[in-house]
Amino acid sequence: MKGSDDVVDLRTFLAGQQGGDEFLSKGGYKVRRNDDRWKLSKDVTINLRSVVIKLEPQSANGYRQALEHYAREHSAHLGFKNQVQHD
Repeated sequence: MKGSDDVVDLRTFLAGQQGGDEFLSKGGYKVRRNDDRWKLSKDVTINLRSVVIKLEPQSANGYRQALEHYAREHSAHLGFKNQVQHD
């Protein structure tokens, strides 16, 4: 069971995602938030467009924010291994 220190307030999480048009992936690649494809490492690129076009704008924004958090904090090779389109 996780301790209370492991729980992140949603407002705090979302506030941390704001600011600027770009972020750095865990692999050190600069990613533009609104691009349809994010290159997270030398070998891993994810295509967000195929999902984002099917979502309402608010849901699409939440989807991007969740993936951004994951891309910042975790290795692209571990987290996106089976769910990405490799170039």
